[in-house]
Amino acid sequence: LTYANLNNYLSSQEETLKYRRMKIEFINFSIEEMIKLKLYEHNRIEDLEIELEDANAYISEIYLSKLIDEIIDNSIKFSQPGDKISIASFSTLDFYNLVITDNGIGMTGEQIKMLDAYIQFDRKKNEQQGAGLGIAIVKKITELFNGKFEIHSKKDEFTRVTISLKRA
Repeated sequence: LTYANLNNYLSSQEETLKYRRMKIEFINFSIEEMIKLKLYEHNRIEDLEIELEDANAYISEIYLSKLIDEIIDNSIKFSQPGDKISIASFSTLDFYNLVITDNGIGMTGEQIKMLDAYIQFDRKKNEQQGAGLGIAIVKKITELFNGKFEIHSKKDEFTRVTISLKRA
């Protein structure tokens, strides 16, 4: 439903503009709280390394929460307890950049190229649940708020996701 709604909003210039005016001040406080709660729920708080810079950014609280939930959920799902999950942020002139890195199973370059809605890799091996929409939802959220999404990974070593949101 979230994925379908995002597609609908992106197909309407009026809706897209409405969302792009939403902003969060002191975004680091919201992000830190969301991440800590998610890791605490999965008994992984000890795995967290966090260093956030403060900024104001264009995104709604609801979609920031969904974005964080999907990315951290993947970091938890595809790494083991004891593997570090690092969260950092930095600002450039135009963007607030959030970088999430886990030291889990990683992906190949080919898998990264294939990432899309309903795509999952090694589903049986990794005991994945869900519809395979997490990364697709994150991409749509960043698109809705005129941001950028990047993913870098090395199989059996790490995955690094960078979300860049327009600074407010």
